[in-house]
Amino acid sequence: MRVELLSRTNLLATLAAIVILKFVIFPLWTWQNEILEELQAKNLKLSKLSSVIANHENLRSQLTEIESDMQTLTQLFFLNQETIKLSVQKQIENMFEKNSVKIEGFNWVFDSENGVVRSLRASIKYSGSTKDVIKTFWDLFQIPQVIDQLEWRSRFVAGNDSLGNVSGDLTLEFFAISEAVYASLRNGSRADDSVVE
Repeated sequence: MRVELLSRTNLLATLAAIVILKFVIFPLWTWQNEILEELQAKNLKLSKLSSVIANHENLRSQLTEIESDMQTLTQLFFLNQETIKLSVQKQIENMFEKNSVKIEGFNWVFDSENGVVRSLRASIKYSGSTKDVIKTFWDLFQIPQVIDQLEWRSRFVAGNDSLGNVSGDLTLEFFAISEAVYASLRNGSRADDSVVE
């Protein structure tokens, strides 16, 4: 009977220990771990904020430099408007005409937009004196916007001029950005000023 009582007492003690462990110790341990994780996350945020505050001037100068670069980038693109093809074509035709080079054909051969940058390609047939064509190409690539020469074929013919005459084909690619992208690049994004100030 004594062995039975000890076994019953042992079982009750074990049951009490399990109940205390399950309903007191384990929840307390879980709660402590959650608090510890929260404190670690807050400590990480604090260290990041401290780093931002410590580098305030450096970040401000980097922001100014980036904004300046963004404004410079806008000069490399045409503005994507409904009349972009007409305005680019006029600009190119005026350049050829100014240098006495005849445009025998001007065709738009490609027009694609990916949401940010629009790519336009034009095929130009031309003829004129070699000297005038060289001046035209020089002027053409002095335009501040990026113009990519994709293809160029020329046929040179001896003429009265020392360099002769030339006729050929030229395929150019132009890049345009939307007014919204253009405005955001020109003005710079100042949304993060509150973090830096």
